[in-house]
Amino acid sequence: MGASFKANMRNFPSLVNCTTIDYYHAWPIDALISVAKMKLPESEISLGDYKDSVIKIFAIMHKSVEHLSIK
Repeated sequence: MGASFKANMRNFPSLVNCTTIDYYHAWPIDALISVAKMKLPESEISLGDYKDSVIKIFAIMHKSVEHLSIK
């Protein structure tokens, strides 16, 4: 790794701070939907009739990233 690696880590801390390794673990779709339902009421966004659709898309996006990270 050497001196240039250490220098880059000091000069660009986001290389370490913004790096996530294997962040997306396999979650059942029901668990993802449950978490979204629990967390959405805390948000300041008014979703109205779209709340259920937004909850479903959160779960779908997470599952898509999970599948692509495996690929």
